[in-house]
Amino acid sequence: REAPAMVSRAVVATLGCVLTAAGHTQSLENHKSPSRIAAVVDALRDVLRATEQQHTDDAKAFKCYQQWCSSEIQREEVEIEEGKEQQEELHAVVNSEVAAESRYEYDLAGSEKDLEEINDAVQTAQALRDKEEAKFSREAELGTHVRLSSMGLFSSEWPSPLRRARAAWLSG
Repeated sequence: REAPAMVSRAVVATLGCVLTAAGHTQSLENHKSPSRIAAVVDALRDVLRATEQQHTDDAKAFKCYQQWCSSEIQREEVEIEEGKEQQEELHAVVNSEVAAESRYEYDLAGSEKDLEEINDAVQTAQALRDKEEAKFSREAELGTHVRLSSMGLFSSEWPSPLRRARAAWLSG
């Protein structure tokens, strides 16, 4: 901001020096070439006006760029704040999911342990049932023999057709 003003002041000072020198030169030359000096003075005035106009344009552009920068800074600050909020929300979601995963892993481990216990209990029950079934079958077979012999049905004196029927009945 100060640089264009300094340039403008330098140009004005230079013009002043040139005009003063031109005035002294003019008086020294006894007005021999007033048109050349006037042309230089006009050219320097044009340069001064152009420099002042450039300074005004630069000041407007600088103000425009300054407003643009301010609006961009505000927009970026809003985006940063929204990003931080979104990051916090996502962090909470991640923490929630990690907790749920841990809970599911714990439940799964407990379920696997329960399943092993259930399988062990089923195997134990199956073995007990098989043992009891074998015992029951033996006792039933012995009980049938005891009843039959107490009734005298195991007599060797029976006729052979009865023995065959009895054997068929016992085997079947």
